[in-house]
Amino acid sequence: MSFELDLEAALSREVPGLLHRQIAGALGNLNGTPGAAAIHAARLHMKKARAVLRLLDERLHGPLTRADQALRAAGRHLSADRDEAVLACTIDALIES
Repeated sequence: MSFELDLEAALSREVPGLLHRQIAGALGNLNGTPGAAAIHAARLHMKKARAVLRLLDERLHGPLTRADQALRAAGRHLSADRDEAVLACTIDALIES
């Protein structure tokens, strides 16, 4: 799933499509019981979606601010899950060594 705009196409179609692909990519990584790699990939998609929002409105007013805040909150929630998984793996590795 590429993160690029087709500059030959209408931006009014390309930008929303790019945003949609990033959010769909994040959701796709979170199907079932995602592991640390899937959570990491989902967070990267959300960061890219937030970047698109910031390109649309530098000052992030109105609905774009709420969308950006929602994506940021979701990413933070996922980071806690990922951190927990990494901590568990680290503890297991220390016990085994």
